[in-house]
Amino acid sequence: MKAKASVSKEVIQVKYKIYIIIIILSGICVSTDVDAKTYAWLVDLDGKAQKFDVGVNSITQSIDLKGYANISVSLQDVQQSVVFDAGANLVLFINDYGRVGQWVGAYNMKDMSFRKKIAIESRDPNLRLPRIVMPQGVNKFYIVWWDSVKEVNAKGGETYTTLDKTTLDKISESTNFLLNIYQPLFASANANKLYSLNIRKNELKSYDSTSLALLDTVSLISFWDTPLFGKGIEYFSNDKILFSENAKINKNDPNNFKYFIYNMLTKELSSKINVAEVGYGIIPPDGTKLIIIESSNNKVNIYDVATRQKIKYLDFSGKYTDIRILSIATISPDSSKLYMQGENIQSGVTTLIVIDLKTTYSVLAEVPNVKGSRMIFYEDQ
Repeated sequence: MKAKASVSKEVIQVKYKIYIIIIILSGICVSTDVDAKTYAWLVDLDGKAQKFDVGVNSITQSIDLKGYANISVSLQDVQQSVVFDAGANLVLFINDYGRVGQWVGAYNMKDMSFRKKIAIESRDPNLRLPRIVMPQGVNKFYIVWWDSVKEVNAKGGETYTTLDKTTLDKISESTNFLLNIYQPLFASANANKLYSLNIRKNELKSYDSTSLALLDTVSLISFWDTPLFGKGIEYFSNDKILFSENAKINKNDPNNFKYFIYNMLTKELSSKINVAEVGYGIIPPDGTKLIIIESSNNKVNIYDVATRQKIKYLDFSGKYTDIRILSIATISPDSSKLYMQGENIQSGVTTLIVIDLKTTYSVLAEVPNVKGSRMIFYEDQ
């Protein structure tokens, strides 16, 4: 999964677009059935989906998603265009026709069979895609879209629609929404909550997923060191936020990057980890590791959060001379495996690299011809 866009490491910026997308999309399917197997769908911009068997590290099925809906479009941004709830067996795809408009198609997650076209057609004058807010564990979700029928002089068309996850029918529609969708939104995996983060105001708010009533506000002011040159959000997983900061005074001063995790359920803040590498950070659902991926030079650094020490350094630059590690990276729901995608710069051939995160921290498998900018997990018999 693409964890974040590339940013300047002089000033760690807030990645609003990416984090609105990723956190809304984040969902982990954890089953109590000992006979259940874990799979993942890898979805890319070309509308293709590949079914990946996590246990044996192999592709078992490939599907052309466009064929089910009889459409002929490309997804503009797979991170924003693919939204899911594994527990509800539901995946939504935003199909983009540019200025003609966008619509949302619903699929069953386990077999990627087409269910229906959602009854909205968005035509944003600024070409913004609809935004889907998908809380986990409740039977409704929200789509923010542009209704051109309501607009006057390119204003007034923003519409907030509440839909039923089972029937996919509209429950209600409004021109007002209680949450600021232009701030990062996080869907809880363990509670009936949505989180809204305003890093400039140093506020983290939690809302009830069903009523959208405000439950709590946490101040982030005490989170940051001084002096503080820059701060940002790196990643979200399983009710945990990975923050980063650059604790220096002036632009020309040496960078002083620090990473730390805030658990939104326990309201505990981890110790800060000093990191010299310039890359992007991700964490597993259990929050025990910090992974810094240097996609510019094909290196991976793994830190233990409790000890704040680096426990593994992986250098792929020698082995993959013509390979670049793409900014797709995700971690299995049980926190045991890291998945990264590499692409041969000359041929375009892609490889899924699987790394152990529990014991050896070594490469477990390299699966050729696997392509996907979004990796979504689920469990099935």
